[in-house]
Amino acid sequence: MFDETYAQRDGYITRTVAPVFKPNNIDELVMVMGHINIATPYCKIPLSGIRAQVKYEETDLVGMSEDFIPPSIFRPGDKIFDRSGYDKQILTWPDNENAKKLTARYRYANRRRSQPDDTRTLISSILPKGATHVHNIFSITFVDHKQMVLFSGIASSIICDFFARTMGKEDWLADSISKLPIFESSYNRSIINRTLRLNCITKHYADLWQEIAPCSLATDDEWTLNDHKLNNNVEYEWKKLNPNEWKYHTPLRSDFGRRQALLEIDVLVALALGINLEELITIYRNHFFTFRKYELADQYDKRGQHIPNTIRKNLGGKEVRDARANWDGESPLTVSWPIDNGNQTVTKTLYPPFTKVDREADYEQAYKVFTERYGEAIPSV
Repeated sequence: MFDETYAQRDGYITRTVAPVFKPNNIDELVMVMGHINIATPYCKIPLSGIRAQVKYEETDLVGMSEDFIPPSIFRPGDKIFDRSGYDKQILTWPDNENAKKLTARYRYANRRRSQPDDTRTLISSILPKGATHVHNIFSITFVDHKQMVLFSGIASSIICDFFARTMGKEDWLADSISKLPIFESSYNRSIINRTLRLNCITKHYADLWQEIAPCSLATDDEWTLNDHKLNNNVEYEWKKLNPNEWKYHTPLRSDFGRRQALLEIDVLVALALGINLEELITIYRNHFFTFRKYELADQYDKRGQHIPNTIRKNLGGKEVRDARANWDGESPLTVSWPIDNGNQTVTKTLYPPFTKVDREADYEQAYKVFTERYGEAIPSV
């Protein structure tokens, strides 16, 4: 939407990093590339500072308030806080009786830039109504929100990411994103359900949930994995969801639950496109080396919390490693580490047992359950 250089020159937006800008309302949020991750609109927040390169830290979805709005390095308006020029730059679309400001709709969005050795190439999520963004994010506005959610879910899969990698591009704009698939299939409802729960993390997505969930969500949707870590006190079980009302526990907030939803989307998209299990696993093994390295190192506690580790260079990874050196392996492990450039300290309690994950085995399980659930033949490996 806004070119960082020219929009600042013309007084549409103002860069503010010392301190960063903290919006009071969603229509004051100017999003940047660092905010978004795969199916996560508010993955990271910028930290205040005077360095040229802004530092970001991950958000805590479990501790996030329902009305959370992330800080930004830009605020609407010029240096004297006049935002009239900013407001005029928000276009109206389409040019017919359905015309609305672009910000009056939820939008698909992806980071523009990627590198060949990145963990993932195509990194996308759904932007909230009211927010704008600068040009290091590329967004698409759909007239039909259901189609937008479906496309966002498909784009979050490693199938689409693999397709994106074959293009050999590092700048993701309309010419490349327009080549991604969108389809009608019996799997769409399950893709949409998981995409909604991954993206609708604050009350600013309540309208989207209440618009789409009633025509998509059914009580027979369920995880493909029977694991106690998916039954926790931070998110509803599928059968307890109310499609007509968004609540704090509607979205997926646990690390383990979000991982499960994303890998199930991988399988659903594979099934919809006729990609068998062996092909899906080959894509994962041979084209996502860094992603696979991280998965092999990951562990989760009894409540579905990801255990910070040094392989991913997580905040707290070193502190957890050191604390485990003298830990009995049975009692809860409480660890503290600094955040926000050392201005704050976070303390987390991790509950044993700590268990590793196996994405390939989870793909196989999800593939089996979904093909049985939808009455399809199971391709052999």
